[in-house]
Amino acid sequence: MTAGQQPAECGGSGNSTEPHLHLQATDSLDWPSASGIAVELGPSRRVADGAVVERGMPRTGERIASV
Repeated sequence: MTAGQQPAECGGSGNSTEPHLHLQATDSLDWPSASGIAVELGPSRRVADGAVVERGMPRTGERIASV
């Protein structure tokens, strides 16, 4: 994946009250030996206070929206 590429469409399937996206980045498709790769999002807007976050990861439970 490259910067600016859309990773997926958000959806509301499963046990969820709102549409959401699960994203997992690994260095291999061989799951038993794969290692996780850090993912950095940006820019986004925190739903709670409207602050724009240029880079980084949301905190657990934090809701974000696209800018």
